[in-house]
Amino acid sequence: MGLLKTNFSTGWDCPRAEVMMSFRRAEDHTYIAQLLGRMVRTPLARRIERDAALNDVHLFLPYFDDAAVKAVVDDLKDVEHAPPAVVGSSRELVTLNRRADAADIFAAMTGLVTYRANAARAQSHLRRFVGLARRLNLDDIEPAAWGAVRGQVVAWLGTALDGLKAAGTFAKSAAAIMRVGMRTTTLDTGSELVTPVRECEIEASEADLDRQFAEAGQRLSNGLHQTYWDAHGDRDALDVKVEVILLARSHAVMAGLEAKAETAFDSLYDRHKHAIGKLKEKEGVRQGDAGADSAVGGYRFDILEPHDPSLADNFEKAVGLARFAERHGHLFHRIQLIRKQPSKAGGECYVRLELNSEVVRKQVSLVTSNPQLDALFSQYVL
Repeated sequence: MGLLKTNFSTGWDCPRAEVMMSFRRAEDHTYIAQLLGRMVRTPLARRIERDAALNDVHLFLPYFDDAAVKAVVDDLKDVEHAPPAVVGSSRELVTLNRRADAADIFAAMTGLVTYRANAARAQSHLRRFVGLARRLNLDDIEPAAWGAVRGQVVAWLGTALDGLKAAGTFAKSAAAIMRVGMRTTTLDTGSELVTPVRECEIEASEADLDRQFAEAGQRLSNGLHQTYWDAHGDRDALDVKVEVILLARSHAVMAGLEAKAETAFDSLYDRHKHAIGKLKEKEGVRQGDAGADSAVGGYRFDILEPHDPSLADNFEKAVGLARFAERHGHLFHRIQLIRKQPSKAGGECYVRLELNSEVVRKQVSLVTSNPQLDALFSQYVL
């Protein structure tokens, strides 16, 4: 146990620390981030597999500013710019007690072989979309992709900006960035008279706007903030920077960009997956492994899988073929599930589900029952 006044935020280091109690008042974001960052890491400098409780830390901060703490916690949850961490407030915790009649079940569980499956870090669809375009340009597959995709994102940002202005929220948010509120209290040490609090606003400095502009660039990734700024070079530079800052801070705008980028990525990848596959094959040849190229004699083969919808393991076979398409789709032209079903015009007809389409493949990979697979046949049937 240690009793400290300020060392918790200035050079203090103790990997074994598990619990901290602070009686200080704190509102500064940087101070709170430094203090939480020194605690929110693996205790004992390693992960303890036998007792999960030893991998947690607890901070009691009754006098810390709630909004500032929440902002730091949100930053710790941001997988794009910080190592992933499971963080939250004790107010959100729920205690679950064991059932009294389940003692035998828990006793049997202690003898089971267990392991920890690390969660995969989710990557931004916007980052993947722009990154794919960059690689297509560098590998000379589609040299125009880099410029076209960045232009597309600028257009999306422009549409989102129009939406903020139409909703009437842009002007107020922009003013909050351009100006900084100040509160002053004057104490005369001789007479001990206290002047009432005065409030005023001052213009935000250019350096502060540049800092916020750079932070927006981190959220957008791939220099898109600079791309937007360059595309509006005929306008006032500060106005353009404020627009980028507001757009990057808006959760609704970023969610919309992510959704559009996911669809656009799938389409762009579908168009060039075979060319990308050839690059992989060439790399394999350079390393002494030619790999399995299905394009023989100038022909590219298809996989056409007859699919009986009456079988109980239908969806499991479909998921397996979707996983195959994910790894080897670039080697084939078509990878299709084919089934026979009643036709609306009468009689029977054959319908196809194209698993070499990224959109369809992702959906099929998630199915867990035959009815879900039937619904996909109805939605994406060829």
